[in-house]
Amino acid sequence: VPLSVFRPPGVDLPTGWEQVEPAPPGWWDLAVLAAATEPPSSSGPRRRRKAATDTAQGDLFGQSTTDPAATEQHPQPETTATVAPTTRAAWIDRLVASDTYKVQLGAITRAKPPEDRVIAALSALHDRGGTASFAVIAQATGMSMARVPGFLSALERLLNVDGYGVITVERSTHEIRLDTDLLHTQFLGGQP
Repeated sequence: VPLSVFRPPGVDLPTGWEQVEPAPPGWWDLAVLAAATEPPSSSGPRRRRKAATDTAQGDLFGQSTTDPAATEQHPQPETTATVAPTTRAAWIDRLVASDTYKVQLGAITRAKPPEDRVIAALSALHDRGGTASFAVIAQATGMSMARVPGFLSALERLLNVDGYGVITVERSTHEIRLDTDLLHTQFLGGQP
């Protein structure tokens, strides 16, 4: 049974409790939905799928409503939720290897953003044309929504060389924008 406990601002959590941010459903992000519905491109010959032999739906507790002997012969396939994979652009690897990136990373004394999360966030921004919501960044990096603003502040310190806005964080709308042209100029010598 779902249960929500709300607390007013300024009241500490009880001992042993932790705040959980609601995870937005996947259909809220149209880019993920579009990527999930695109047919995979394959150059090889197409193969036909085997017809499912047992199409019975399980009951409330996961037990099949069909004959147990038939279920043992034809087990139900496991279903798992899939998240559309993000593509890793070649410029992201060049960015992380650049001298400017290393200098910027060395200048951050506290709360350095982990490289894998920086790559995941940039990949998510790249996949969405340079704009993403906090929820998309949380999903891509595997962080809770409560930790995203701090991570984005560190990302701004890392990527905004001399105050130029490679990353722009709109905290009122919970959106992040990436200026790839400025990023290429600042870190990659203008090469796309």
